[in-house]
Amino acid sequence: MKASDDKDYLCYGLNSPTDDLSKYTLLSPGGGGCVDSQKRYYSYIEALFYYKDYPPFSYSAVVEKCAGWCLQNGPPQYKLLGFETNTKDWADGISDPKYIECFCLFDGNLPSPLPTYIPASQYSKEEPGTGPMTFYGSKDYVCYALNPPTGSPTSRPSARPSPSSSKASKNAKDAKSSSPHAKSAKVSSKEDGKVDGIAQ
Repeated sequence: MKASDDKDYLCYGLNSPTDDLSKYTLLSPGGGGCVDSQKRYYSYIEALFYYKDYPPFSYSAVVEKCAGWCLQNGPPQYKLLGFETNTKDWADGISDPKYIECFCLFDGNLPSPLPTYIPASQYSKEEPGTGPMTFYGSKDYVCYALNPPTGSPTSRPSARPSPSSSKASKNAKDAKSSSPHAKSAKVSSKEDGKVDGIAQ
């Protein structure tokens, strides 16, 4: 591609895909949010990504954007475990085709001070989740685990029977209700159409 001399026009070349999603493993292809072995949620930093901003304006494009966005602050400096997406619009309780919520998930506490993201993060919350990821709950959520660095052990806990529902799972994310999109709905939605699993 060659730029012209006409100053009334701007020329942009299309960048090659970064394929950031390949650095993760999809844990819940049938849906289900990320939780630890005790069904506790992970500390998270959140942003919204709108389909209209990322060609080709599709779900896969914004998921790829979320994957790369979270990698801005990953290992070895930060204990990033993976990310989670949600397509539900909390304003009306239905899936919204205009954007996804993107949650970067951390092992234990959030980094302090919070790292900088481009574009900027919009919300963050500390949760008690720690250790290897499993998944549970609403099909509006999808869980991705960050792959171990090259040369590190790749084994994960072997599969075990799906944990039973507990009262604690209903209350673990009450604090998310202060998010701009009423995260408390996420907790109740986990009791509908349960999806359980464990990282392999």
